[in-house]
Amino acid sequence: NTKNLKNRKSVNWDMKDARFKEKEENIEIETWSLIRQAEKGLRELVLSVLKKKFGGNWEHNYPKKYESIPAKKKRLHDIFDMLINAQKRDFNQYGNLSLNLTLLDQTYIHQLFDYFILFSWEDLFKSIFKKEKKYWNKVKLAFENVRNPIAHHKTELLLESEIKEVEEYCRDIIATVENYLAK
Repeated sequence: NTKNLKNRKSVNWDMKDARFKEKEENIEIETWSLIRQAEKGLRELVLSVLKKKFGGNWEHNYPKKYESIPAKKKRLHDIFDMLINAQKRDFNQYGNLSLNLTLLDQTYIHQLFDYFILFSWEDLFKSIFKKEKKYWNKVKLAFENVRNPIAHHKTELLLESEIKEVEEYCRDIIATVENYLAK
């Protein structure tokens, strides 16, 4: 009987392990796909808004908008320096393959929100994102908490409720991007 009990426990563990692997694969495929789509969509939306407002030379003109506000000027100067350095690193590593990337392709999702969307909320993005700034800040924080564990294959650190919440946020972002780009 002891032998049967050990075998039964082993089978149960194997079943749990199989369910966990299936759940983990689902997160890594489906959730990651939504996150990727939302991130790329946000970059496309922000780039479209910046080009529309500041023209093809938006990288120069956008920071100029905030030159008279010292704190904003410094923050933008710092992030643009970091993004330019990342772009140079990509060129050094990947050569001409990296030439189609914009500065926004160097951003993490929290940087898109912190230095572009929420940073210029009132004058550029409020009318596009419809919901309150507080809501989008919550979206940013949820993304930060979920994206990195998935990207680094540590999905066991995440609660199912966190994953479902970010999936809903992704759908909200994707719909916002599609509505804006359809205009």
